This record gives sequence, C-alpha cells and structure tokens, in this order.
Amino acid sequence: MGKTIKYPHNFSESHYLYQFFPMNNKTHHNNANKNSIEITGLKPGKVIFYFAAKNAENESGGNLPGLIEAYDTLENSGVTHVSDKGIAKIYLECPSLYYQPNDNKIYPRHFHFVYWKNDKWDLKTFTTHKIFCDINLKNKDLTHFIIIDALPKKYYDERHIKGAISMPYNKKYTEKDVEIFKNNKAIILYCWSDDCDAAHKLKDKFDKLGIYNTWHLKGGISKWKGPTE
Repeated sequence: MGKTIKYPHNFSESHYLYQFFPMNNKTHHNNANKNSIEITGLKPGKVIFYFAAKNAENESGGNLPGLIEAYDTLENSGVTHVSDKGIAKIYLECPSLYYQPNDNKIYPRHFHFVYWKNDKWDLKTFTTHKIFCDINLKNKDLTHFIIIDALPKKYYDERHIKGAISMPYNKKYTEKDVEIFKNNKAIILYCWSDDCDAAHKLKDKFDKLGIYNTWHLKGGISKWKGPTE
C-alpha cells in the first residue's frame, strides 16, 4: 500500500455512520480476516479507527448496494496503533463497490480512517484510501469474470491464462477501449508475480476511466495452477 491520500469531505457527527464509531480507542480488529494491510505515512504513535464497506468476495457484477446497505453497522472495521515509523497494520475484508443515486456515481473500493485525539475521534482527520483486493480463485467459476493480462504483449504471447485478454499496462487507453467493461462484471487483473506492479498500474488507468470492479490475482501467472495458452 502507498501513502494515504486526503480528500475533501463533509463527515461530521450528524453523518449516518458516526453512530457506529467505537466509544473508545481500545485496539480491536476484524476477526474474519487474518490477512493484514500495511499503510504508511501516518502520524507516529497515534491510534486510528479504520472502516470500510462490507465484504465483496462474492461480488461478480449486477446491482450494487447503496451507501447504507454497503456500510451497514461498520462491522468491517477496527482500531489499531501506529508505529513510531508511521506504519499501521489493519485487517479488512475486501470492501464492496457501492452506488450513490443522488450523485449518480459508483464508488471504488476504499477504506477510511480517523485519528484519536483529546479523548475522541478527530473527524477533521477523516481520510480515504483506495484499495486493490486480492482474489482467491479456488472453486470459482471463471465464466463470471473477465481476466486481463497486464503484462507487455510479448509476455502474453509467450504464455497467458486461458481466455485472458491482453491489455498491457504501458499502453494508453480511452473510454472507448474500456466501454465493454461497463456492465460492472468483475475483472481480474494479473501480472507475473507479487513483485510485479503491472496489474496495479493498469488498475490506476481503469480507475481514471471509471472501471472499478477490479481484483488482483495474487501470485500472478507465475503461481497460476490452471490452464494456460
């Protein structure tokens, strides 16, 4: 994960979600998820409350929830300490996308956090951070997904996951190029391995073009056990 990004907001104690904020800064995590996400660039030695929309593991397209349905009672959340190096580990299930009819906008996967200050959560520090979720393809029907190889074309030509589309991360794309993906069907992006960032760079391009239902294939094609071409 990269450094956090602050966005303008109007979050306050009158917001629907505030009623579900914890009353203290006692550390707790989402027990359903054993995998941590590391965020950096935080204020050293502080405590943060982090939260996101509900889990999207079974999301493969179709109608999206609204904000209230997506966040529910903030069960996908936790409280954690920031190290003296400004690093914190958080535990979240992959949050769903959601749709806001009042602004006719789909929101990409993200989480929020706020700092604890003067015995309460400092809402002025409300921060949003986008997230690129890993997906586990075991026992999944791949017909529900679009699979995209983000590597340069020469690597795709050598070997790729069967049925994958070639969309090299280092090419420019327009809205016309991604128009076929706007049915909200889930898209799996993959690279060579976890040390490769081609899938992440392609995701950033998709985000800018309004294509948000993307997942990251952990391990890339180097760890893929299924059929290839």
